[in-house]
Amino acid sequence: MIMHAFKDYHFLELQDDNGDIMGYTASALFDHLMDQYVQPEDVADQVTALHKILEQEYDPNEVPQLPRLDEIWKKFKSHFTKAINNNKSDKGTLRAIETANAVKEQVDQNKENQWILAQQATMEASEKIDLLEKQTAQLCAALMAKQPQQPPLQDTTAATIKALTDKTNKLKSGSGGSRKWRK
Repeated sequence: MIMHAFKDYHFLELQDDNGDIMGYTASALFDHLMDQYVQPEDVADQVTALHKILEQEYDPNEVPQLPRLDEIWKKFKSHFTKAINNNKSDKGTLRAIETANAVKEQVDQNKENQWILAQQATMEASEKIDLLEKQTAQLCAALMAKQPQQPPLQDTTAATIKALTDKTNKLKSGSGGSRKWRK
């Protein structure tokens, strides 16, 4: 807002080579500009002019007039055009852009190389897995061929339990159950 209250030439002595105002807070900048360029009479004249504007009748149906919009747009456009042109010609900015572009190009190349290496590694791994599966199948077949054929195991648990139960019963009945155990 301070930029709109003063003319461009008021800021010339405060700008650096890039057109930026450095080393001032907003209030310090305002105080400096007021001390250097504003006369008390000018302030009184402006207050009187603004007072007349404020006393005008207000019609809410009327579209407000923005007399300074074109001027503001021109300053805005001028400021950013100047900044863009300064960036285009500033050696530091150009070097930074060149460095950034070189880094981006290198990153893109590294991504492409990683993708190619990943594809190669995937293909090699798939081939190795296929080879190992074939070798495993051959080894299993060879082991099965070398093992002698054994008859299938039968479930003899029930027969074993019955035989042991019969022996236990014979021992109990033969001794009459009166046998004493010695310690």
